[in-house]
Amino acid sequence: MSKYCPHCLSQSDSTDVCSLCHSKIKSFPNDLPSSISGWDIKDCLRITVSGSYLLVKKDNQRAMIFLLNSEGDFSEEDLDNPGLPGEIHPLERGYYKKRPFVVFPFPEKTAAGARTNPREAVQIISSLYKSLQKRIINQKNAPEPQEIVKINKSWKILSGMPCSTLTKHVFNHFSAPEKEKFHHLNDKSLTYTCSCIFYYLIKGQPPAGLASPISKDEYNLSPLDLTVFRALSPNPELRPGSKEFITNIQSKITGKSNIAKLANTTFGIAGIFILLAIGIGLSLLLIYLNS
Repeated sequence: MSKYCPHCLSQSDSTDVCSLCHSKIKSFPNDLPSSISGWDIKDCLRITVSGSYLLVKKDNQRAMIFLLNSEGDFSEEDLDNPGLPGEIHPLERGYYKKRPFVVFPFPEKTAAGARTNPREAVQIISSLYKSLQKRIINQKNAPEPQEIVKINKSWKILSGMPCSTLTKHVFNHFSAPEKEKFHHLNDKSLTYTCSCIFYYLIKGQPPAGLASPISKDEYNLSPLDLTVFRALSPNPELRPGSKEFITNIQSKITGKSNIAKLANTTFGIAGIFILLAIGIGLSLLLIYLNS
């Protein structure tokens, strides 16, 4: 029986390890409610510090519910937020036994299952930029990997998530180091978050510890690797601005492509001249021999 991976949301025939992102597939408690607000609960996808992600169905419509672990309330910002480019808003929100919940369309995959290339990854970062900027500059949590999802072939951030006091300063894959030290976040913090997400979308894991380069070359780092690692510096002063980082990534990708095209064109033209030279040389040699 196939089961949804709690990290990338892909279906896997394995009951132990996901065939796509190689994450462990855990068994979750069965003491879940049978339904929430008319949505029938089919499975528990993931349990985090702040809440649980549940697979639900209603009238043949598949969706995902995020249910907060503790009693709480929605903030005015969650309720009145008009939405930003790069965000997906809840289909429904409410309370289950005083615990807030939100219902989202069921994603095709999360950032953990992206495994995309640098060109597509920077396009995704650009599409999420305004939403990320608002979150970071307003001193809020950066999104978790499971909150960056692909819905209707577009990458979005799950928005309107109820906050819990337990998770305000918990380590986050995409949060800048200065947040964990309770320092003020700024544009350089946004740079760190953007570079983390960029790396994660390509590698399927956070750039923690001795992160392997995107180019997969451990000995000769590419200009793209150096740009990413500079943006991941623990010291904010050593990072570029967020827009500069995106521009640098785009130039490294486009520049490499243009050089390749130029090289191919140059070699193609050189090849034509070589063939012409050989042809003319052979013609002159035949004329000489027949004279």
